[in-house]
Amino acid sequence: MPLNMRHIYEYIYRQFIHLSTPEAASLTDHRIHRTATITTPLPPPPRSHRPTSGLTLDTPRLYRVSDAMRMLSLSRSVIYELIRAGRLRSVTQGRTRLIPSSAITDYIALLEEEAQNS
Repeated sequence: MPLNMRHIYEYIYRQFIHLSTPEAASLTDHRIHRTATITTPLPPPPRSHRPTSGLTLDTPRLYRVSDAMRMLSLSRSVIYELIRAGRLRSVTQGRTRLIPSSAITDYIALLEEEAQNS
């Protein structure tokens, strides 16, 4: 076996296999302690006194065009045509075109209004 391969196998043995024995665990308490602190659950965030509008940090407020395509079941070219026509609002951040969630809601309301009027 080449010299450097032997070093690799010894390193793997020391790092992974050797640590699984109880004797090795007592030698590496600092490693066990570090992993224990990572797996402990975090306390829940404090509740805000301000009422939320139903949006949390989990719900995005800006969508990429590809996300809006899936949400509205429309093609990419139709989304850009709606943006050009002013029927769907969008913003840009750098070179990225983003569609606010309120713009999607407004567009759906516009479609429902047009359906009722016709």
